[in-house]
Amino acid sequence: MDITMYCTVRFSANSMSRRDETRPNVLLIVMDSVRARNTSLHGYERETTPELERFAERSTVYTQARAPSNKSIPSHASIFTGLNAVEHQLFDSTRRLRAGNTVWEELSDQYGYETCVISGNEFLIEVPIGLNTAFQSTRMERDVRLPFPEALDPLEFFATGSESRYGEFLASAVETGRPIRSLWNGLILTCDFIDVPLPKRLKPSEVDCRGYTRLCLDWISSRDAPWAACINYMDAHLPYLPIEGHNAWGGDRVVDLMNEIDSFWEFHSGDRPIDELEALEDLYDGCIHQVDSSVGHLLARLESMGELEDTLVVITSDHGEGFGERDPVRGTRAVGHGVSGGLHEMLFHVPLLVKYPGQDAERTTDRVVSLTHFPSVVDAVLDGNWDYEAFVTDGPVLASMGPLAPREEDTVRGLIDDVTPFEYGGRVVYEDSGRGVVKHVRWNSKETKILCRSAREREPLPDDDAERVDAVFEDYSDRDVLADEGVEISDSTRQQLEKLGYV
Repeated sequence: MDITMYCTVRFSANSMSRRDETRPNVLLIVMDSVRARNTSLHGYERETTPELERFAERSTVYTQARAPSNKSIPSHASIFTGLNAVEHQLFDSTRRLRAGNTVWEELSDQYGYETCVISGNEFLIEVPIGLNTAFQSTRMERDVRLPFPEALDPLEFFATGSESRYGEFLASAVETGRPIRSLWNGLILTCDFIDVPLPKRLKPSEVDCRGYTRLCLDWISSRDAPWAACINYMDAHLPYLPIEGHNAWGGDRVVDLMNEIDSFWEFHSGDRPIDELEALEDLYDGCIHQVDSSVGHLLARLESMGELEDTLVVITSDHGEGFGERDPVRGTRAVGHGVSGGLHEMLFHVPLLVKYPGQDAERTTDRVVSLTHFPSVVDAVLDGNWDYEAFVTDGPVLASMGPLAPREEDTVRGLIDDVTPFEYGGRVVYEDSGRGVVKHVRWNSKETKILCRSAREREPLPDDDAERVDAVFEDYSDRDVLADEGVEISDSTRQQLEKLGYV
């Protein structure tokens, strides 16, 4: 990938050719849980992201992008508000962001954009923590895993009908030539919606989020005004179960292993050996290939609809995943994400591709950047005052980890004798240097320093600046953007969160 020179590009009203003739659309694509290390875009030996590589030929690739946190809630809150996690303090689902603090509300209230979020992530759609209410509308594709996707899909069949069409469904199931498989799809759907427990061996073992793309395109195609959308793909999130055609590296044995795991905390407790976690990375790679395919399909359709040229497209991830890597400051293994994953670089280094309106050539920057700058980039593009390094900011990049969330405590204390490594939050400071990105990490009373040359190359550095993290973070404080009251979640929402490994 060639590194090119940068020039400032300014848009005038005449260069924005459609809709209100002045402003581009905004599309934020979040590939939930995708770490840079496992993307072929970042040099991974497996071809996991061919679509991202193709899109990179006409977009700006930031090779040293960092997530604001190692967990979905604080990272999305930072991306939406432009505040570092230590400033907004929304580290878990017990608090709520007050209205009026996100870029989505600015786009709708000040610029007349129509806004929407599309996801299966409960925190973005249903849990009342203030992220969903930032949008005018929400679209959710439930994580219903149909065992026979080639047979009749009951979700699509009943989407336009009433409750009394069960006879028609049975007749249609027969007409498909796959009646048994179609009826089995209907059984799975029914059990999922009314929470009937099924033995694991009877459940399908795949996660398919292609429906998110359909929902997004349907919403965009019906817009008459400039639109701004966030689509959060959950394919690479727990559980790692790619559909057929994408599971190129994990066999049936690893799929069975994934379906047997009740909690990833079992790897911390010693109830499961760490080599089982390492084996799951083969499935994870298939999940990345799967979400990459969905992103490619979405972009291709947007281009055929004439929507892509005048759209600010930002493709990234909210955090990465850990597969047993040793956390150099906590001394624990990185398992999954959040406090279980810890402060390892695998949790923070994420892909970031940006296609600015009108961009048609590849550009690359190796400067360290934060996803927290997303609202500023949107504002700059809307004002017509931006360049191809718009995500680059002066000064260090911050990231934070919250302590063990209250809704996780019962689970963790029931599995682990010593919860000390998980009781404390952590702070990270990234700075550019002549040799790469220097990462300063502070957890409890410990601090360490690491040189990050790329998504694959890291080395420890002498800890000759032990107070650097505290010195940087003292300039940032709580901005008082959370509501006073706590957050309650329903039993059904809690069950969905349990499926994703959150509680």
